[in-house]
Amino acid sequence: MARRIKERKLKNPAITIIGEGATERFYFTDLKRLNGYNYVCKPRNFADQNIDDIQRQVERVLADDGIAVCVFDVDVTRIHQADNAKFDAMRQRYVNNPSVIICESMPSIEFWFLLHYLNTNRYFATSDDVVAALHRYLLTFSKQ
Repeated sequence: MARRIKERKLKNPAITIIGEGATERFYFTDLKRLNGYNYVCKPRNFADQNIDDIQRQVERVLADDGIAVCVFDVDVTRIHQADNAKFDAMRQRYVNNPSVIICESMPSIEFWFLLHYLNTNRYFATSDDVVAALHRYLLTFSKQ
């Protein structure tokens, strides 16, 4: 006699952080380690990727009934018109979907990361300048 197995739904949907680079991964991995937050932060979700790649990952998370949190450095997307248009289209696509949270960082996330260690309003000409300052506080930090 065959048994029917019911599909189990997660009681609490998994939260998955998706970002466009290594800094985002380092930041959210560090937060999870320090504060014990409960979210998925896998390396494949932070590969050097474009908006199309991120959108595919969002769809994968949604297919698993999860919650996708997408982190973007908006200052980077605004430099390239094509990326900006794709980002705006993605934002519009998910605007009414409570399972997709789009977090825009402006300036780059490296600066926000630095603010955890240094109270400053100093002007940094490039994100490389911010990364150099961040290295003073996080010796293990790397964008690779």
